[in-house]
Amino acid sequence: MGYPGQMGGKALAQLLVGEVSPSGRLSQTFYREEYFQHVPMQDYSFPARADYPGRGYRFVEDKWVLYPFGFGLSYDTFSYTWVEQKEKALEEDRRSRSCRFQVQVSSREGTGSSLLFFLRPPAEVAGVDGMLRKKLVHFERLPPARSQVVSVRLTPKDFRLFAGTEAEKRLITGRWTLEVNQPTDLSQVIHVTNHGCMAGEGPILL
Repeated sequence: MGYPGQMGGKALAQLLVGEVSPSGRLSQTFYREEYFQHVPMQDYSFPARADYPGRGYRFVEDKWVLYPFGFGLSYDTFSYTWVEQKEKALEEDRRSRSCRFQVQVSSREGTGSSLLFFLRPPAEVAGVDGMLRKKLVHFERLPPARSQVVSVRLTPKDFRLFAGTEAEKRLITGRWTLEVNQPTDLSQVIHVTNHGCMAGEGPILL
């Protein structure tokens, strides 16, 4: 629970006895104990280096993380599926130079929840020369419902990152991964090139 405040004890009791179904998500990262043996207290830089694991969910390797940013629990059961894009929607996205993904969220009891979308750069560059390992690109608080559809729209800037000491972001080509929630409930590989990108067998134009 981190630092729950004055009413935290009552809230925890309500969760444990089932009066309330938990639906929140962690707003910070909880690290494994051994992580702190490698992090000098006077160094607050975020990017990782050869002798430094970095700080924050964007830069730290998963092996150092006990509970990731965005982790959550619930007594309810949720399922997540990609919604197939219609041709008309693809044409609209073509004009706006963006790409859209849709996820259908189903809940057995109709409990409200939060949905988080993360992008991971290609594995061969993630974490290299201080580049981030993942980033949050969209989140949405879902009202109570048994089934609903959530959309996330990505633009070219979402695939641009700082690399090393470069002063400007550049487009990173290769196999990006779009993930839903942490730990991942759903993922999609996106093939990014200088001319656009593809997800699965359908083109997504940027």
